[in-house]
Amino acid sequence: MSNLVTVTKELFGVEKVIYFVFVNKGEINHNLIRQLVTAIFIETKPVLKDTSNIKQDIQDKIDRIIDNKLGELLAD
Repeated sequence: MSNLVTVTKELFGVEKVIYFVFVNKGEINHNLIRQLVTAIFIETKPVLKDTSNIKQDIQDKIDRIIDNKLGELLAD
């Protein structure tokens, strides 16, 4: 069974809300989702405030964060 999980973060000082959406199959690991959202938010916050070339910068950062976090989990 798949689950849809949505987590929001406010981009402080800009009055924007960022929605993180995950499709999860099986049991939901809320701790992992929180870690991913926090890491992505921290890494991309400066990019979100500067909109020049925003799409590629964010995509590169998100890919790196997910690869690193999932790599850590798979290594355990």
